[in-house]
Amino acid sequence: MFSNLRFAFRTLAKRPGFTMLVVLVLGLGLGSVTALVDLVNLLAWRPLPVEKPDEVVRVFTANHGGFVGPYGGTSYLDYVDYRDRSEAFAGLAAESESNLRLGQGDSTEYALATSVSGNFFDVLGLRPSQGRGLTPEDDVPGAAPVLVLSDHQWRKLGSDPKIVGSSLTVEGQPFTVVGVGPAGFNSINAGAISGFFIPLAALPRVEPARGSRVLEDRKAAMLGIVGRLNADATPASAQADLQRIAAVLDEKTPLSVDQSRRITAQTATISHPVDLDRISPTLKLFGVAVALLLFITCANVAHLLLARAEARRREMGIRQAIGAGRGALLRQLLTENLLLALGGGAAGLVLAYWARAFFVNFASPEFAAEMRFDIRVLGASFLACLAATLLFGLLPALATSRINLVSSLKAGEGEDGRRRFNPGALLSAGQVALSVVLLVSGALLFESLRHRLNADRGFDDDRLAILNLTLPESDYGPEQGRAFWRELIARAEALPEVERAGTSLIVPPLLFDIQVPHRLPEDPENERSTRINYADRGYFDVMGIPLHQGRFFNNGDAASDQGVVIVNRALAEASWPGEDPIGRTILVNGRPNDPGPEHTVVGVVGNIDQHSSSFGGEAILYFAPSQRYRPLMKLVVRASGDPVAALPAMRDLLREMNPALAPNFLSTGEKNHRQAFVFEEMQAQAVGLFAVFGLMLAVLGIFGVLSYAVSRRTREIGIRMALGARRQDVLAQIVTRGLRVAGFGILVGLGGTFAARPLLDNLLFGVSAGNVGVLAMVVLVVTGAALAAAYLPARRASLLDPLKALRHD
Repeated sequence: MFSNLRFAFRTLAKRPGFTMLVVLVLGLGLGSVTALVDLVNLLAWRPLPVEKPDEVVRVFTANHGGFVGPYGGTSYLDYVDYRDRSEAFAGLAAESESNLRLGQGDSTEYALATSVSGNFFDVLGLRPSQGRGLTPEDDVPGAAPVLVLSDHQWRKLGSDPKIVGSSLTVEGQPFTVVGVGPAGFNSINAGAISGFFIPLAALPRVEPARGSRVLEDRKAAMLGIVGRLNADATPASAQADLQRIAAVLDEKTPLSVDQSRRITAQTATISHPVDLDRISPTLKLFGVAVALLLFITCANVAHLLLARAEARRREMGIRQAIGAGRGALLRQLLTENLLLALGGGAAGLVLAYWARAFFVNFASPEFAAEMRFDIRVLGASFLACLAATLLFGLLPALATSRINLVSSLKAGEGEDGRRRFNPGALLSAGQVALSVVLLVSGALLFESLRHRLNADRGFDDDRLAILNLTLPESDYGPEQGRAFWRELIARAEALPEVERAGTSLIVPPLLFDIQVPHRLPEDPENERSTRINYADRGYFDVMGIPLHQGRFFNNGDAASDQGVVIVNRALAEASWPGEDPIGRTILVNGRPNDPGPEHTVVGVVGNIDQHSSSFGGEAILYFAPSQRYRPLMKLVVRASGDPVAALPAMRDLLREMNPALAPNFLSTGEKNHRQAFVFEEMQAQAVGLFAVFGLMLAVLGIFGVLSYAVSRRTREIGIRMALGARRQDVLAQIVTRGLRVAGFGILVGLGGTFAARPLLDNLLFGVSAGNVGVLAMVVLVVTGAALAAAYLPARRASLLDPLKALRHD
């Protein structure tokens, strides 16, 4: 083996140009594999960055009406019952995340606050790098307010080695720093970078309304639960144990008439199952595209090796003549191919690292920072190298080791050139076929994305500017908050950059769902679920949503004890078909300070597609912000000109009203619209990129096949030209061969696209997988590329000097 390795190194080093070309081509295919595995590793394989992660599970409570399905949150009171009664866990911890203001001296910034149960650090086995973690004694009402900084936030604050014991403020409230978290631990959720950790019991101090609801409302399913299993427990047995407790809770404290608690427990990964379900179709599509690109890459390299095999016929003949058997030659050639694959794998790691910049375009930089080449990624990359070695190396190795000893020792003699052309032509045709499948898929995805972005969704987001703001509950109660929003709207409308302003909880289209259950008094047993929004009169005007019946919300609604709602046409027709909805009653539960449950319908507005996956109208229920106060809202304005120019004016206005406030983010309607289709855009761009790479490799394959054929048939071409063949005849013959290869590949590729229709149809909108225009465009592009690839070697053949060609050996 070592002898083979040494010889392989020497052989490859003698041909650095060839070796580098193969490594770079392989790097393209293997890098795509590694980049995909890198992403899948973060989303599906990576365990939590905690002690003995295989013992840790996530616990979910089903949300019967929301988009999270079985993977919903759990209420604090339910968590306490599970924690105290469960026999399957060594410990059960809870956490919740929110953005809060963290202050040090005169400096204040928003940071992600993770509110955790007092046993959180112990259950996960987290050992702070400084000080201590939070304890159960910290997580009781009346305990001294303390926090643990994350290592990330500690470094942002200057890496002060004496930070433990100092005082910081959270939403203006003093907290004592008791520790700094372990390096490398940011959160148990992918892409989240926690700034600090506080006890759940301290939530009412910094978020009075939300904190009280979290700790006191059994229906407030707002916590994520993680637990460490006992030695003899499994996720399945732990789920059964918690379900037993949940059944008792359903009897004593039911959530609703027809809603029971349904528990799911599964081995914890850093990604939430809902996120994984959402991106799963994209990952499957990427997997198919990467596999096709890898096959194209291996076919290209196989052709290069077949061409090189001809140059090594004499070498192989000599080695066989001095006693080397076919098995020894085969082992030697496969060893060389494995070294090429490992070199391609190394180049692929570099390409995969660069690919993280691609994912940053669709996710946060923090998300990409979580991606790393651990043992799972490196192991998968090595297996891909082994598979690639067989894919591209076995056929050339067999062809090279199967030689005729006599003819191989006669330089320049061998098989007929026409026969040597066929294996390379077949591989090139295969590359063309696979590239056609990728090109059609990419073109269809781009066309589908165009249809999604340009579809009429029932609202107008042209010249839209959005300011997302969370008012701190410590400074703004419901009355002060409502007054602030009214003043902000009035002052925003006075800006020269703004035509109209309003507020809402949601600005469509929305990537993730928000739904609430409701009932009708005439059918109280039938619980329905509908999408919701909180919106004032200005929002409807800004978005261009027409009023069909009744009225919009007005100032008098704030003083009324009777809850009011606006429904859209789809909800009205589903609830009261053929009847007048104005004045009808909808039963909707809310938070303690909200009106309800009875809400009177005061208006009917036009249908819109609020969710990104909805087209053609969906049921939506609108609440009045003046009645249901929420600290988190969005200021939505219609700009008088470029909405980008209105954003600084909106930020300056907020700073004038309260210098301590900062927007969560500023955006335009166009950007908000595109973000709702981030997965679709990522699909189109990634598959389109793979398709371009595949077409380039297929073109190189055709070019290589014809160049090799011309070089092997130089003498034959010279004889034909000497006998009277015209240059244009030679040119036409070579180009025709190239187009014949491409044509066969195109036909096979078109058949492959029809085989892929079941996968594509589930991802497309407004366009069919058999779209004739797209297919015709791809055929023209591939034919044109093949014609360009064939022309260069054909032109070289047509310009041969017959006398020189006849002397060619």
